[in-house]
Amino acid sequence: MGNLQMRLVLVALLLAGAAQTGFGQVLKRACSAELPRGARAASLPVYRDCDVDEPARLRSEGRITFTPPAGSTRTGEWWCEKAEVVVLVDSTGRAEPGTARVTATTSPEFSAALVGSLPGLRFRPAELDGRGVRQVVRYDRGVVIHRRTLVSGSRLSTSEERRRRC
Repeated sequence: MGNLQMRLVLVALLLAGAAQTGFGQVLKRACSAELPRGARAASLPVYRDCDVDEPARLRSEGRITFTPPAGSTRTGEWWCEKAEVVVLVDSTGRAEPGTARVTATTSPEFSAALVGSLPGLRFRPAELDGRGVRQVVRYDRGVVIHRRTLVSGSRLSTSEERRRRC
């Protein structure tokens, strides 16, 4: 076999290997939350959802205790309150106290109520190499508020009505 033929065979093998590697790679998920400041310096590592084999998944939600503040400037019969927090979930699936950071909200009162409900959340913990790990999780929740009018008694709404309004 000549020198040129050997080079062509070598190039063909390299290209075949590169193509095989490209097709066999697993595509990474896009990260949904950034790591909080100081998380890498903590004694236990913290991962994002895109860094683990199985991201943490919400199993049950906590109860949000929220009463719209007196003198609320909201108008209309219906309105929505929403908030989003980033929180660390430990390797057992519980939100770590004191790690929540509000990233978006319609009112400070509702975001405080959402943060207060975090101890009641239960997650299936994130997994990396078959073991539970800490993960930063983006959690959002909203509620529909109905301003009661007592013109002709109280009015109950259906969930379909609420979904259409928000």
